[in-house]
Amino acid sequence: MSLLEKIIIEKLSFYRPIDKGEIILNINDVELKEVGNLDLQDLDLALKMLKRKGQVKSIQKNNHTLWQRINPGKISWFKKIYYRLDLDFLTTLFKK
Repeated sequence: MSLLEKIIIEKLSFYRPIDKGEIILNINDVELKEVGNLDLQDLDLALKMLKRKGQVKSIQKNNHTLWQRINPGKISWFKKIYYRLDLDFLTTLFKK
């Protein structure tokens, strides 16, 4: 796990989803110096990797993507496989 991913995990909440702007605002100057040059592409890549690992989930609300940390003890085996494989096409099957 990269340093940026560790910082993002610390900033996300189990209870309240937040957007990328709030994540950036919650990063203090010491952590920002440790990461070095931070841009939105690095942040997007780190969030996608954390989603693929099953540590965070994304929530679409009013055309905005919100991010929330997943409690590792409260995830089903199916969701672990879903997040690990990143099978977005299954979502359309189960919504019907």
